[in-house]
Amino acid sequence: MPGRFMKELSSGIHLHTAKLENEPVLVFKSNELVNSGVIEEIAEKTVIIKGKSYIKGECTFKYAK
Repeated sequence: MPGRFMKELSSGIHLHTAKLENEPVLVFKSNELVNSGVIEEIAEKTVIIKGKSYIKGECTFKYAK
């Protein structure tokens, strides 16, 4: 979908939509890019991308394209 580049995934619905659509996302921690890729798994407090777990409250997730 056009116009989503760098749009923040600010809710659980956004994260689940990105996962279902296999959309690549960027992961930021303290405004620093720490990873990118497709969401593999979403739990109550974490998101897993490329086998690494990221705490939702500590990270920002954005569309990569």
